[in-house]
Amino acid sequence: MISIVKTQTRPSADIPFFFESNLVRKDYGMYLKTNYIDSGKLIRVHRTMSEDKLSIELTTEWESQEAFAEYFTDPFCIENFLKISTEYDQLNGITSKSTSDAGFIRPTWKQIDANDYFKDVVVQIPDDWTTLEDFVDWYCEQRMPMMIPWNATVIRSDDAVAICLFRKGNYQVEFYIEYPNMYIWKHSHPRMEVITMTMGGGGTWKPNEGSITNTGSTWGGLSTKLVNGAYHGGDADASTGNGFVILAFQRWENPEEMTSAAVQWKGQIQGQHQADLIKSYYPEAFIKEGYADVTKDITGNLVTK
Repeated sequence: MISIVKTQTRPSADIPFFFESNLVRKDYGMYLKTNYIDSGKLIRVHRTMSEDKLSIELTTEWESQEAFAEYFTDPFCIENFLKISTEYDQLNGITSKSTSDAGFIRPTWKQIDANDYFKDVVVQIPDDWTTLEDFVDWYCEQRMPMMIPWNATVIRSDDAVAICLFRKGNYQVEFYIEYPNMYIWKHSHPRMEVITMTMGGGGTWKPNEGSITNTGSTWGGLSTKLVNGAYHGGDADASTGNGFVILAFQRWENPEEMTSAAVQWKGQIQGQHQADLIKSYYPEAFIKEGYADVTKDITGNLVTK
C-alpha cells in the first residue's frame, strides 16, 4: 500500500477548490467507484481543510504503486478529471504539492535501468582529463550521455534555466535553455573554464541543404575556451532572439565549489532571480546595483579560495 498526500492552496477562500465546483462529472464519480474503489485499488480518500480555509490536504491510499499508475494513466480519468482539474487550478491560481511515503509518485510505464543503459559508457569514463578540450571530445564521442546526477539542481536565472547532465571530478556539462528576447550582459566565470556548444532551437538557424536531420546549421558549433577571468556577452551576438539551447562544458578549479555557470559569476547580472540564485550559494557575495562578484565579499574585499 502507498499513501499520497496532495496539498492545495488557493489565493482566496472565495475561490472554490475543484472538488467544490460544479465541474466534477457524475460519470467520473461512478467510474472511480466501480473501477478503483470497489475493486480495492483505491482504499481510502480523506480531506482536511486548514483553519483559514486556504489550504486542503487530500490523502489517498492505494493498494500499490501499480494501482495508482493505472489510475493516473487511465484515459477516462485523464479526460474527465485530471486534465480539467489541472486546467481549473491553473486558471484560478491554485497551487499543488504532492508527497508519497513510497518516495516516488510519478507513475511509470516501465523503468529503464540506468546501470544497464549506461554500462558501456561507465567503463569508458577516465579518472581525469588533461584539458577541457579533451573532456569535450570524450563526451561527444560517447554520444553525450545524459547521466544527470541524482542531486542535480534545476538552476533558474532570469535569462535561462539549466541542469547538470554529467559530472565527474572537476568537470561537468550543463544543459541551458535560453529564454526568448533576452540580452546576455558582459560577465566572466571566476575559477572555471567554459566551452559552449550550440544545440539550436528557436527557428533561427535552418538545417543545411541536404541535411538528414532536423537540426539547425549551427548544431555542434563549439566556442573557443573561456578561461578563468575572461569575459563574454555584452556584444552584438548577446541577444537570444527566439531562444535557443546550448551545452556548457566546464572545468572547475575546485570541484567542491561546483554549482553552475549562472552562479559562478562576475559582472552585470541578468536580474533579481540571478541575484537570489547567487545569494543562495554565496550568502556573503558582493551584489550591488545589478552587479555581482563571487570573488568578493559583501564589503567588496577579495575572498581567498
